[in-house]
Amino acid sequence: MKKKLLILSFSLWACQQGFAQIVDDTTHQKYGPQTVRYFLEKEIYENKRVLHTLDTTLRDVHNTDDFLYSDQNSFRPNKNLGNWGSAIQSQYFALPKQIGTNYGVDVFTPYALDAGAARYFNTFSPYTYAHYYQGGFGRQMLKAGFNRNFTTRFNFGFDYRRITSQKQIGVTKNRDPEASQHAGLVYASYVSKNGKYVFLGNYSHLNQYTYETGGVKPAQEDFVDGQLDKDKLFDYKIEQINLSATAHNRDLRNKWHIYQQYTLDNQDAVQLFYLFERSRQTNRYTDPSVDSSQIYGAGIYDSSATFQQQIYTLWEQRGGIKGKLGGAAHYAVYFRRKDFTLNSLFPIAQTLKNENFVGGQLRYHLPADSTYFVSVDAEMQPSRDYWAKVLLHTDLVEAGAEQMRYAPTMVQRYYNGNHFVWENPNFEYTDATHLWGNANLKLGKKMVIKPMAEFTTLKNYIYYGTDAKAHQVGKDTTIKVLAAGTELNLTLGKWHLNHLFRYTKTSGADVIRMPDKYAQLRYYYESPMFKSALLVQVGLDMRWRSSYYADAYMPATQQFRLQNDFLVSPYMVTDLFVNMRIKRVQIFFKLNNITQGIGGKGYFAAPYYPGTRRMLDFGLIWQFFD
Repeated sequence: MKKKLLILSFSLWACQQGFAQIVDDTTHQKYGPQTVRYFLEKEIYENKRVLHTLDTTLRDVHNTDDFLYSDQNSFRPNKNLGNWGSAIQSQYFALPKQIGTNYGVDVFTPYALDAGAARYFNTFSPYTYAHYYQGGFGRQMLKAGFNRNFTTRFNFGFDYRRITSQKQIGVTKNRDPEASQHAGLVYASYVSKNGKYVFLGNYSHLNQYTYETGGVKPAQEDFVDGQLDKDKLFDYKIEQINLSATAHNRDLRNKWHIYQQYTLDNQDAVQLFYLFERSRQTNRYTDPSVDSSQIYGAGIYDSSATFQQQIYTLWEQRGGIKGKLGGAAHYAVYFRRKDFTLNSLFPIAQTLKNENFVGGQLRYHLPADSTYFVSVDAEMQPSRDYWAKVLLHTDLVEAGAEQMRYAPTMVQRYYNGNHFVWENPNFEYTDATHLWGNANLKLGKKMVIKPMAEFTTLKNYIYYGTDAKAHQVGKDTTIKVLAAGTELNLTLGKWHLNHLFRYTKTSGADVIRMPDKYAQLRYYYESPMFKSALLVQVGLDMRWRSSYYADAYMPATQQFRLQNDFLVSPYMVTDLFVNMRIKRVQIFFKLNNITQGIGGKGYFAAPYYPGTRRMLDFGLIWQFFD
């Protein structure tokens, strides 16, 4: 691993040095974060003329687990199994991002670099970055990238991330690996001389290899009077685990993503657009040593060993007409088609091969070119799925309503493996209604309060039960999820305070398990030092959630399932961090879980999976602009 990091770091340095030789000292001073701008595909599609600058603040520099935050929404964090590279699940319920039949194996999806959210740059000089994180107990992460404009209209770049981690429980040897991951994104953008033709394209890759443990396996001495004493499950390396030492998952993904548009007039009133995606996801689970004492018991087809594989291939196309109406409005009408296959080592009865959708969008700004707008989006597959959303957005408030009917995933309908088999051809489509609102209240220059509320109803909801198989709630039962919360940001000179609290209440069938109370607190001090040559930020991060019967993880199917035996107790995780910026280099130190041992020996990220223990993380972030 260290050898690979050195090779990649040297390559990035060599690229940077090669371009640096053609500029003089005045160029070094001229180029910087303000001369590196980027835009997103969504903004081109919606005809928003926006160029973003790089974030060079110290905010969240120490938060290496950025993939634990869903859509940058702090009210809906993700959770993993207590280690880098482990399976991830949203801690709170969220609707699917689009309708249609999806594959349905997504516990490693947050690690993939999002092709649709790729940053396309327009730079005056080459831009290179490298982030190196050295975590405690054998965790390492490298993020690196390079970008360059070859002409004023053509740009090319790449992003790369490498994650490795070692087992925290059930260790059988020195440097016993748990996760090894490579993620990459290569992208390019081109704009014609007259600006009427735009091309945005990228290729993404994820290679995720994870040794599964199944969590801690309690020993006989861990029980007192027949009750499990969870404080006895924090011996980490010497704990027994529920799977063999070589059981592992492999998630291999590749995706081509190409967007094109052509403007037919000079007012952007009529534009043709076309989006093409081709993706392939291969999932393998291997356990060379299976016995009946493991969490999934003996095999169905092979009682001594397990090897199972599924390959999902998707071809998706979306094309239509869009443009501006009178400067204040944007419209789009399109047709979308999906063609897909699912090949399984153990045959399945899946017959659906393609789907066709029609959809559109209308957005009106108040006034033109302002950030205030009202939008209506809709999409449907005749006689099957549909989706409609209305949104009001201003600088002060945002409110919306969403109605959706979405299909069961392919895996929810049919699954055939060495440990689980099910067929659910009669599963109904799930009906959902989602209402939400939030505000951004600025009280003077020092305080900002952001209240939020949302309400969701679900019928025919599909879940994975205590038997780890897919089930559907009866059509006469409606699940209701109510959430409310607030975020407070307060600045008092050089002292900063950030508070977030969320309350969630669920009624109906007890199949969506979430903590009813969740809180995040951050206190930090930020100040320049040594005549502003150094910027320092010192503070505490705290996260707390109430007790609940969190979903258990089933490695053989890569799904989270219900369980009624293990109550995940409340716990306050407190991290001490120091962030520093010296010119264009950022450095951080983070001591994780400094309060471990106070009120308990530790906490559980998921049933039988201990969370992060006390350990020191260190990181460096370099940025080069020549």
